[in-house]
Amino acid sequence: MGYIMQDEFRPAIEHALELCLSRFGGQLKTVVLGGSVAFNEALARISDVDWFAFISDEPTDADMQWQAETKQLLERAYPVVSEFGLGIFPVEHLKKQDSWRFIIKYNSIKLYGVDIISELEAEGIETLPPTIELLKSRIPWTEAMWKAALEGNIPEKLFKTPDDPFLASRKIARYFVLLEGAYLLMLDSGFTSFRQSDVLAGLRELYPEWKKVFDLTEQVSNAPQEVRIPPETIVTAINPFVCWMLQRVREA
Repeated sequence: MGYIMQDEFRPAIEHALELCLSRFGGQLKTVVLGGSVAFNEALARISDVDWFAFISDEPTDADMQWQAETKQLLERAYPVVSEFGLGIFPVEHLKKQDSWRFIIKYNSIKLYGVDIISELEAEGIETLPPTIELLKSRIPWTEAMWKAALEGNIPEKLFKTPDDPFLASRKIARYFVLLEGAYLLMLDSGFTSFRQSDVLAGLRELYPEWKKVFDLTEQVSNAPQEVRIPPETIVTAINPFVCWMLQRVREA
C-alpha cells in the first residue's frame, strides 16, 4: 500500500485486498478507499470502510453473492470497522458516472492497480474539475438533505445514522460542515482536498466569522464520546452556518 494507514484498520484492509485479488485476479483493475479511513481520520469501532473495487467485466450473480458473504466475513473478523462497504463495480459503470469519477480523483486513495481516472481521461472521458458550476449543481440535493436534518429525519440514502446519538452528531457535522464546506471552498479558490485538516484550514482562513462552528465540528469529529453532543444540538449549532453557506452558493 502506497500510504501510511492507521494501524487499527490495516489488517482489515489488507485482508480485503487479498480476498479481492484471489477472487478476481486479472479482472481487478483498481481498488480505491474513500472516507475517513483513507485520510487517517477514522475512529476504531465507529468509522466504516468506503471501499470501491473496479473490475473489467460486469460482476456476475456469483460475484455479488461472494461480495455479500465477504462483507459479513470482514465485519465479523474486524469489529474495529463499524461497517465494511465492499463495493464491486465494472469499469463501465465508472465511465458513466461523472460524480463518481470526481470523488475518486479528489476524495480517495488508490490501494491497488492502475490510476483508473488517468486511464479514462486518456480515453477522452473527462473528470469534473472543482468549479463553481459543480458546487451549484449540488444545491437542490444539499437543501433537501438539510431540511430533513432539521426535521430529525436524515434519509438513509445520504448516510445511515448510528443509533448512538453522539456518533450520529459526528456524522452530521462531518457531512454538512466538512464535506459541504469542502465544496464551498471551491467558490473562493480555497479547495485543495476533502481531508479534514485541509478543509478546516481553508474554512478558518476564508470564513473566520464561523470559527466556533468549525471548532465544534473538529471536536465532535475527533472525540464524539467525550464531547457528547446530541444530534438536535449539533443541528441547531451548525444551522446558521449551513443556511449562510447555501444562500451564498445560490447567489454565486
